[in-house]
Amino acid sequence: SPGMVYLYMRSKLDGLMIKVPVCVPKQYDPDLPCPLVIHHEILNYGANCASVKASGCLAVNMTGRGITFGGYVGEACFFEILSELMRIYRIDASRIYGIGHCSAAAAVLMLAHNHPDLYAGVLLSECMDTPSDLQNTGDMTIITLYSDRSLARGKAKAAAEALSRSPAS
Repeated sequence: SPGMVYLYMRSKLDGLMIKVPVCVPKQYDPDLPCPLVIHHEILNYGANCASVKASGCLAVNMTGRGITFGGYVGEACFFEILSELMRIYRIDASRIYGIGHCSAAAAVLMLAHNHPDLYAGVLLSECMDTPSDLQNTGDMTIITLYSDRSLARGKAKAAAEALSRSPAS
């Protein structure tokens, strides 16, 4: 049903019950593949996916359950939840998008780097990215947001400059 729903699942990793907020758009049709927007969180802060409600995308808040993505357990948590979502909803695997802020943005970037076919694009806010984090993302759309006072902005600018100097693959 459309609106905010909660997926409850027992993790095969550790037996804990996981609560995953999912925002289902009004126009969701289980017979048609739907894009998915994943809002990554390090901890479970709550449902922030209402901002994409009008977009026609399924949206989910996904946590590494306190474990930073980029590590084996964080990735295992992510893929366990994603697998369950794909079992329940008709998700277009070519239109999965990741969003993260600060350390969760770094987690999104590491997932994109380690699994370059996972996302169609990512939106990173205040991410402390480095050139090595960006080199395996191919032609993926990566949008980064920084404030004028951001400590991450200088590091991101250096990363972009380094990438512009690296030979094309």
